[in-house]
Amino acid sequence: MADIRGAAERLRRFPRMARTGSIPGTQEWSVRGSPYLIVYQVNDAGAEVVVLAVYHGAQDWQNEPR
Repeated sequence: MADIRGAAERLRRFPRMARTGSIPGTQEWSVRGSPYLIVYQVNDAGAEVVVLAVYHGAQDWQNEPR
């Protein structure tokens, strides 16, 4: 949990450092040293990061209903 929180804190400071997400309008950040992925959006001004979900790498999350 601490690794996920630390990764989310880095995203707050540097919201555009992650890769473009597979879902339009999202970005994806791999939590270093863990199998977790943070899927999030950044508002237009870049002032707010909205975490949409945290997934385990083994999950087939791209095929979940939106």
